[in-house]
Amino acid sequence: MEFKDRLKKLRIEKHVSQQELANSIYVSRSAIAKWENGLGLPNETSYKALLTFFNVSREEFPLNEETENISIVKNKKIRNLWTTIISLLSLVIIILFLTFVNAFSNAYGFTSKMAVGKIWANNKIIKTSEYDFYYDTFGGVDDIKVINSFCVVENKLIGYQKINDIENYKKTACDHAGKVLGYIYSFKGEKCYYHFFKSVYQNNQGEIGVTINLLNEITIKEDTISVLYNSYFETPFELKEFYANGNHYIVE
Repeated sequence: MEFKDRLKKLRIEKHVSQQELANSIYVSRSAIAKWENGLGLPNETSYKALLTFFNVSREEFPLNEETENISIVKNKKIRNLWTTIISLLSLVIIILFLTFVNAFSNAYGFTSKMAVGKIWANNKIIKTSEYDFYYDTFGGVDDIKVINSFCVVENKLIGYQKINDIENYKKTACDHAGKVLGYIYSFKGEKCYYHFFKSVYQNNQGEIGVTINLLNEITIKEDTISVLYNSYFETPFELKEFYANGNHYIVE
């Protein structure tokens, strides 16, 4: 008979409750319950107190190693079970929290219009899954609209983050001789690269300004890509060079 079963049998035979036994040997009632359920064993002091209380010998009421090992295994299984339950509950709470934050941010809370401020909030917008590009235009040839300037907001799980210094994303588009033909503003997303193009001219005094050299489409490795508003396009990879309007643009 295991220790736990022998303890319960002795207690019942003596007609005492778990609480009465606990009071007699100066331990908690939960300790008695734990021993009787095989989830632990008394220390030497409590064990001696049990022997005295029931008036039995160690041989009659053994506390052997095999029983202790069984208790250790049971306790380990219970701890592992609780660890698993707590981990699952934590995961559920995190998922619910992120779902709530996402819904609040995108539907009820902070918006990209708030991020760009009043100056840009009423401008036209190019929306992607990763960025919101607010822009204004100026007239080109035959009043074709060209993106003049823009403000960028990166979509975030919690609200939106305005990209304040877009000059950090500016690259130069040159010909083989190093002459500046335009500027590329490239934003790297997880799905693709987003580009804004501004072509330039250089007068005899070396002054550079925007010209009306419009891009309807560009060619990269024999692939043709349409250009929105003669300025905006996307590529699946980093832009190194492209062809347009008979020019070879090298991006640096």
